[in-house]
Amino acid sequence: MTLYSNKIKHGFILVFLLCTLNTTAQIANNLDKRLIYQLKYQPDSTNSKRIESEYFFLDFSAKESVFRSETTHLKDSINNSKNPASLLGLRQQIPKTRFNYRIGKKIEKQEATTYYDYLAYQFILADEPLTLNWKINSTTKDILGHSCIEATVGFRGRNYVAYFTESIPFSDGPYKFKGLPGMILELYDTKKHYHFETVSIEKLPISYDYHLASHKKYKIISNKELREFQDKIKESPALMLANPNIQFPPEAYEITNRRGRERNKTRNNPIELSHD
Repeated sequence: MTLYSNKIKHGFILVFLLCTLNTTAQIANNLDKRLIYQLKYQPDSTNSKRIESEYFFLDFSAKESVFRSETTHLKDSINNSKNPASLLGLRQQIPKTRFNYRIGKKIEKQEATTYYDYLAYQFILADEPLTLNWKINSTTKDILGHSCIEATVGFRGRNYVAYFTESIPFSDGPYKFKGLPGMILELYDTKKHYHFETVSIEKLPISYDYHLASHKKYKIISNKELREFQDKIKESPALMLANPNIQFPPEAYEITNRRGRERNKTRNNPIELSHD
């Protein structure tokens, strides 16, 4: 099920835009524009023939933005509805995603980025001051009718090429990337392991405030603690079973660790290769 073939997509979007939000952790206000990116990526660094793809939404206003996968957007649409339980059937039709996080940015504060995730039965957030040292080049190209300028930057183990347009005067882009004098419409690392391309630019018919439904208690951790936690989960995938309300038998943890480590052998190519 994809953004362009899913027969129920309009129902989800209608629910998302017209529902009354159940309160909770608010991320951004008055979002009224949307860029849709297609990400093509190589999950296994040793297998260049294996390419996977997902769609991502960047919803933004003049001051703030939220970046998340299409699947996460659809889940949020249901969670924020008046009666999430009544939409259980629709939830079961949502495709799985490899990217469950949400990234919130404050446009006015270029260094401010907040990462939201759900790991090992914990809702966590990490505020991450982030400054990217872009180099703007003379190369240009047209993307969806917008004249774009090339820029390059190194970020956590990869070298990236971006194309941004000043005709969309918001300093933002996919994932954690921002800081250019315009919107990033295309971004890829020089090995083409991760390649974001804009496929649609939309003005939402109704502006909305973005909340995280039912996530009342977030564990606030540092960016360093987040990365250490993610590394521990890679080493011991059974940590994802650490539900304080359920005790699994020892063999369940052993099986989960074994299967998870085997799976990780072919998912060895994260977008961030280093912590620096």
